[in-house]
Amino acid sequence: MKLHFLAGVSLLALAMSCTSNKHTTAKTVKKADGTPINVVLKYQAPVIKGKRAPASLPEGLTPNSVKYADRGAKPETGRSGIYQVQTRAYLNKAGKTTLEVTSGDFETGALAGTHLTKIQLKGFNTAGEEVFTNNFNGLTNNGTWSQEREDMGRRQKFQIFSHLSKDGIKRNFVVTNESVVYILPDLKADKIVAQAQAYDHEPITITGEVLELNGDLGARGDCVLSIDGSEVARTAGIWVDASDRVSCTFNRQFDTVGTHTIKFTVENVNPADYDSTNNSVEKTINVVSHETLLTNNYVYFEDMTYSVDYAYRYALVDYSGSYHMDNIQQYISYNGEVADLISGGGEFRVYETSGANSLTWSGTVPGTDLCQGNSYWSCYQAYDYNTNRYLTINKAKTNNHSYVYYQRHGGRVVYHGIGGYAYLDQYNQEWGPRLPLVGYEYNIEVSVSSGTSNFVGRASPTLHDYNYNYDSHGDHCWNTGSYYGEYCESYRYNYVGKRSY
Repeated sequence: MKLHFLAGVSLLALAMSCTSNKHTTAKTVKKADGTPINVVLKYQAPVIKGKRAPASLPEGLTPNSVKYADRGAKPETGRSGIYQVQTRAYLNKAGKTTLEVTSGDFETGALAGTHLTKIQLKGFNTAGEEVFTNNFNGLTNNGTWSQEREDMGRRQKFQIFSHLSKDGIKRNFVVTNESVVYILPDLKADKIVAQAQAYDHEPITITGEVLELNGDLGARGDCVLSIDGSEVARTAGIWVDASDRVSCTFNRQFDTVGTHTIKFTVENVNPADYDSTNNSVEKTINVVSHETLLTNNYVYFEDMTYSVDYAYRYALVDYSGSYHMDNIQQYISYNGEVADLISGGGEFRVYETSGANSLTWSGTVPGTDLCQGNSYWSCYQAYDYNTNRYLTINKAKTNNHSYVYYQRHGGRVVYHGIGGYAYLDQYNQEWGPRLPLVGYEYNIEVSVSSGTSNFVGRASPTLHDYNYNYDSHGDHCWNTGSYYGEYCESYRYNYVGKRSY
């Protein structure tokens, strides 16, 4: 189960149980004489450890004090008359067990004016046999008692007899609780979900995910978001059920460009945390200035399938051959410019789409000037020979303009040949990725960062059908001289596909 929490407001994203978004309920009651009257019951904000949730909740949200689920072990509750006592015991990573007793509820605290004056503790082995009895007399407290022990293990059964007194009441109350030792919950800050790059002054969503790993108990805690070492948001009192996962979501914006460190931490784990070394996780984000558009975008796009049948012979030499070639190729060339200076060393990204299909190429443009010594240009290039993709930046020194070029050549060719100088066997060649077209749709976005600026060019050229055929219809011959004599060839071309003009 994945749940989301809003930063700065301790709320769970669950359906409201209130009957209206004003958190009020109308009810009809009767006076002593039977006369009916209408009253309005108002929503009372719950309290978590002395902190009251906001009295006015956005529609569709429930305060964190309401657990979305609680499938783990719960404190044992015993009663005597109108009074109750809760007990729990949990084992920590160091192998020590903490026993806790309260005269009220562990969530809301002990009942005011009560005192635990005497406690008897009995421990049992796996066979149910009593192995120890400890008495604690003459206690002075405000309704809570705890003890740390090293002789109790996970799942060990125990029994507690609590003697409870209440201010203003002479008699004592004895409450019996039976329970077992559970391992502490382990809340882990598992990961941060956020984009790798963002623009300055633009809101983004940052989500931290929290896991409970040990499976015995659920726990509460605070989700804390820090940027570059400073806390910027906190969601207090979230609940994570045993063996469950929840998400804390924050909306933030960055006002300065550069690399920032995001840290997500789980703090104030209650009842306690089994392992505090896994309570935080970090991620970096690169913030760039808002995009500057490249202008004069020009795109040539071609997606073509063509086949060639070719045959030849020499008249003076008993030599002939033929081959058939099936060629599927795609070629894209993009040009854009901007009245600014773009240097190498920054990140780039090329994103091509057609329908739901996409191709992405990203990386760093090397900072080496390939045109050193040239009085007019500085040149930078990123390339991938394996996929036939190139991105070039030419920076004009005379007019303070920069020009961005991108090329991709992809597809597949298959040759089938026999005899002569043609390929003797089938030959396959792949030379780069090809974007499957959906209808006539093609879009390209090219972005290049330089310093604190981000330059972006976008284009969506109009594609048209293209069909071209050429057939020699017989031999085409010419005389090559006395060595080969007459040379003859015949061929047929067929081009079918889409391209821009």
